[in-house]
Amino acid sequence: MSYIPVFVAVGAAAANSSGVVMGDVARAMLVLSAVIASGMAVGSLKVKGLGLGAAAVLFAGLAFGHLGGAGGFSFQINAAILEFARDFGLALFVYAVGMQVGPSFFGSLRKQGLGLNVLALCVVLSGTILAAGVILFKLANPGQSVGIYTGAVTNTPAMAAAGLALEQMAQVAGDAGGGALQTMRNQVPIGYAVAYPGAVAGIIGALLLVKWIFKVDLTAEAREHARALEVDAVAVSRITVRVDNPGVAGRALADMTELFPEDVVVSRLRRGEITSVAPMDYVLASGDKLLLVGDARKLGIVAACLGSVVDEDLQKHTGPLCSQRLLVTDRKAIGTRLGALRLQERHGVTATRVYRGDREFPASRNLVLQAGDLVNVVGEQVHIGRAAAAVGNSLKALNHPHFIPLFLGLGLGVLLGGLSIPIPGVPIPVKLGLAGGPLLVALVTSSLLRVGPLVFYLPPNALLFMRELGISLFLACVGLKSGPDFWPSIEAGGAIWILYGLVLTIIPLVVCGVVARVFFKMNFLTLSGVLSGAMTDPPALSFAQNITQSEGAAVSYSLVYPLTMFLRILTAQLLVIFLT
Repeated sequence: MSYIPVFVAVGAAAANSSGVVMGDVARAMLVLSAVIASGMAVGSLKVKGLGLGAAAVLFAGLAFGHLGGAGGFSFQINAAILEFARDFGLALFVYAVGMQVGPSFFGSLRKQGLGLNVLALCVVLSGTILAAGVILFKLANPGQSVGIYTGAVTNTPAMAAAGLALEQMAQVAGDAGGGALQTMRNQVPIGYAVAYPGAVAGIIGALLLVKWIFKVDLTAEAREHARALEVDAVAVSRITVRVDNPGVAGRALADMTELFPEDVVVSRLRRGEITSVAPMDYVLASGDKLLLVGDARKLGIVAACLGSVVDEDLQKHTGPLCSQRLLVTDRKAIGTRLGALRLQERHGVTATRVYRGDREFPASRNLVLQAGDLVNVVGEQVHIGRAAAAVGNSLKALNHPHFIPLFLGLGLGVLLGGLSIPIPGVPIPVKLGLAGGPLLVALVTSSLLRVGPLVFYLPPNALLFMRELGISLFLACVGLKSGPDFWPSIEAGGAIWILYGLVLTIIPLVVCGVVARVFFKMNFLTLSGVLSGAMTDPPALSFAQNITQSEGAAVSYSLVYPLTMFLRILTAQLLVIFLT
């Protein structure tokens, strides 16, 4: 860690050097670079596999801001530049999060996410009620309390939304009470920073407490979780069938669609010594052998209708046929159903399987293709070349970010966030803001995949870069602005905020975790993912994956994360509006 003082020295030199004429923009870039670099360096440190990650940038910003406020250095950044960098970073962060989870969010929500999101909703509501109690019993003022609440649930966008709501209220109040509201607005990030470290430890402690209460056997829970996934998953298999049914002989494949479910296809057929693909106009004859590929649960039914299963692998009789996986990158293929590509009719190849990440799907006609899918096709090499052109099959195109839809989506998110949403009985309208608007637009557009010529896809590495850059910019700016007031607030009684934060963190998690185990018998891997997602806390997810040695928690985490993020943003604003 000897290089951390170098970052501080660079920032100090930029702030105080009389030999260098430096404009506001250059000064802002240099100070932010020093803050983010030093924060990331601290965040990379791990204790038993856990670290603060990007959250450490906030504390680096507080330290730099405190040094400037104490008069040692001058790390002041032009207020307009600081505000722009903060808000732009926040919008980038939430948009990237929405783009990451959007393609699978709505489908997963329909299948299994409803119950999990209800549990996450209970965690959010119980924490909100406790935060309201802190305000009503005057344990802290609304600005401090909402800051503690957002820090206790480790939700940075909620902290930003609460600050913007207070700022809007201050503008409406004018001279009458605007100064007091603006003071509260400045206290929100301080409360957040004080509560955040305890929250990270508190979430992990709550998971361990639930594990201890129920004496959870992690090995058994992992086996149970794996069995549940096997039941829900569609296994793709293949069998060879000989045509023995006289009612089938003499009929073309196109005339027997009632025998073939959409997720079972004829990969190859063999007549005599010739092996070929199976065009839909092919007329079957007794003795023909068909290689069927698809949903393992349906293959036996199809085989019984055609004839009998034989122990022969037609893949060994390749002849002119070969198999190849084609990468979906063409904008016309993205967001299109596999059957609509008509690979067999137009290009003479048969799609047999689709690979998406580490998952395998039958080549169903109604499967909607996503950018980066791998479609396994069988045919002659010249025909496969034509099919490859139809789906794209270009790694370079896949890694190229689509900037037009990116900034269109980001712009729509900003516009949506600026819309006022009137709520009866609320003195000022609620806004989704830069924390909620871009998130909602990203969820919708990424689930649509493509709208006309616009492809709403970004490579995973680009999304990761956007997310980390955005949150780093935002936290650095928040820390720099709040730094001068941070330590004085602690000395004036803010240390008790740590206790308040722990209460807001631990009680909702433990209560909801106990209810889920006692009444719903929820698997601990699933439960740990839901509780981590309900607090939007990646370190807790990492911890859950480490102690369970499984990726099971990540599935439920991703299902509840978007809705929880939205609810945290909304509840933080409502706390401010109703209780200030």
